[in-house]
Amino acid sequence: MQGHKIILESKSNLLNRKFHVDEFTSKSEPSGIVLCFSGSGKTKESYHKYERTVIPNFEKAWARLGQDLPIIFVYVTAPYDLQYSNFSALPSEKERWNQHVEEEILVRWPDLPLYVIGISGGILLALHGLHMNSRIVGIGGLGADNIPENIEFPRRKDGEPAWYLNLYYNFNDNVYNSNQSIVDKYCRDGVAVCNRFNGGHSTMDYIANMSFDGLIRFAINRFKP
Repeated sequence: MQGHKIILESKSNLLNRKFHVDEFTSKSEPSGIVLCFSGSGKTKESYHKYERTVIPNFEKAWARLGQDLPIIFVYVTAPYDLQYSNFSALPSEKERWNQHVEEEILVRWPDLPLYVIGISGGILLALHGLHMNSRIVGIGGLGADNIPENIEFPRRKDGEPAWYLNLYYNFNDNVYNSNQSIVDKYCRDGVAVCNRFNGGHSTMDYIANMSFDGLIRFAINRFKP
């Protein structure tokens, strides 16, 4: 998988600044997009630091999974200037974010199905409206933190969920304890599954124990007609 840094200018009514994403592609014809939102806690300085280079974190996973995957993998560094931990109380902030993703990121690949991964607080960027996008075939989380309560899940005509949350929590990841009750509820409701492995909260732990690989494989299977 070959990584490229994309730097663009957001509209004045959206982020009103430059933004960047990392795009990973291969020689294979893509069957879908995996959109990955990074974790929370980004400052303006760290955001712009990530602008300088393509994130190297996924190289071990690509080596295991194969360098010629039939996907486009898009890594989005979490915004430093949106209060996404409080999206529920700030509908205008939420709307700006969703417009930004749909009109300034996903518009680059308008005809492909979409699987979304949220790392830590990045899950909030997926589950406040974007998750209702008709292109989405599933959402996964790695150490997902502050999972919203009372998510409206899209349904098929028969009433079953159109997809479910595929969640990974390492045994030494402390955010599991604060999210356990809502995770258990969604699992009981049949709209989520929870997988647990060894490791801590670091993204590299989820890559080392192949949780990330599991989500990529799941996404590729969901992209099949």
